Amino acid sequence: FINGQYSGTTPRTFHEQPVGSYTIEISRDDFVPETKEVEVVAGKTTSVQAKLIQQMTGRGTLIVRTEPMGAAIYIDGNFRGHAPIVIKDVPAGQRRIRLELAGKPPYETAVAIRDGERTKLPYTW
Repeated sequence: FINGQYSGTTPRTFHEQPVGSYTIEISRDDFVPETKEVEVVAGKTTSVQAKLIQQMTGRGTLIVRTEPMGAAIYIDGNFRGHAPIVIKDVPAGQRRIRLELAGKPPYETAVAIRDGERTKLPYTW
């Protein structure tokens, strides 16, 4: 997808794409979609690569604690609450986690969520 519009399957080459910013989403059944922001510049080739992570079946729990407290928690780009928090019913598999706290640089990582298990994610800025 390019800016929300279906654009075909990969690998794919687009010629004479207008200059500007684009949101690219690469997805496949049973895999976690990946979204990238790209800038197309006149006279230059812009490449986008993605390594999709396979989804697993089942659900687990993610426990997030941050120091200082209050960080916004995003799982696969979706806001889920503020730390400290216990997030139940998280789909099993590799999840992209982003922690945001005012005045601090964002922290991003991947965690493995396993069916029926509790995964802890402590983070200190």
